[in-house]
Amino acid sequence: MLSNSTTQDSVALATCLRAVSDPARLRLLRLCADRPTSVSELSLATGESEPNVSRQLKQLATAGLLQRVRRGQRVEYLPVAAAGFAAELLQLLLLRVADDETPLREARARLRSMEAVAPKLRVARSVSQLNLPAGRLGRSLRGALGTSWLQDLTNRRVLLRTGFRELFEAVQGVAAEVVIWCRDETESAAWLAHARASGITLQCLLESAPYDAKPFDVVVMAPAVAAARDEHAPARLADVCAVAERRLAPDGALWLVAAYDALDEGAGAPAQLRRLLAAQKFDCVALIPVEAEGEHVLAARCRPQGLAMRLPLSA
Repeated sequence: MLSNSTTQDSVALATCLRAVSDPARLRLLRLCADRPTSVSELSLATGESEPNVSRQLKQLATAGLLQRVRRGQRVEYLPVAAAGFAAELLQLLLLRVADDETPLREARARLRSMEAVAPKLRVARSVSQLNLPAGRLGRSLRGALGTSWLQDLTNRRVLLRTGFRELFEAVQGVAAEVVIWCRDETESAAWLAHARASGITLQCLLESAPYDAKPFDVVVMAPAVAAARDEHAPARLADVCAVAERRLAPDGALWLVAAYDALDEGAGAPAQLRRLLAAQKFDCVALIPVEAEGEHVLAARCRPQGLAMRLPLSA
């Protein structure tokens, strides 16, 4: 029961009550109470974009329910330690939030997966060697992919090619195994050097190398936007799809990111991408347009042809 030993003005009380009136914010409170957690971890756990999670946490902190603590370059959120109405309300809410709620249970599972692969998250130190700069487009793309992206990746075996730092970090954070698809030995050497410097485990697969191992659960192909701007871009996209088709398990998922510049906008970029995927024996089950910093890309979630009709898709 809340104590009446202290009083607060109506504005402070209303601010606190508004902050806990949203189910998503209540889940964030519960996750931060489990252990101090960062914005990026909560974004990966909940499937929400980092800007949205940051806004929600700021509202909870402004209401006095969470505190923001900096540990070196890492910023964590955890419950307030001071006494008062906010702290008492927080204790009551934490007792009342149902632990078996599906979104909360799934978010906790993703956080546990991140803890299990914590060494893999130390990727920022040498990521510049790979020419994978962070940027607004990558952040927007990562946020737009949503919960389906995370559910497809979690504890799966993933073949990855990407020019986006944010996508690499997300895959490396939750996948059980990551294999990088490289065009040549130089690119492979750069990735392996990065892995050694970061203390993470990566494997590389050369485009030209024969490959007879078991197929991948998920294939993620997201080349850099600039690399797609030439007359050969549509053919390269077809090659990427062909690689995915050969390497993907029969019940796997393909995530393909293509720049609008790689497609013929006059013919309708979305329709053209769907036709290209169909020609490579994929059904496009979701098509997500993303724009930031003047760049436009299409993210496609795909299944082998016919599979989308037989298997339920994650939300």
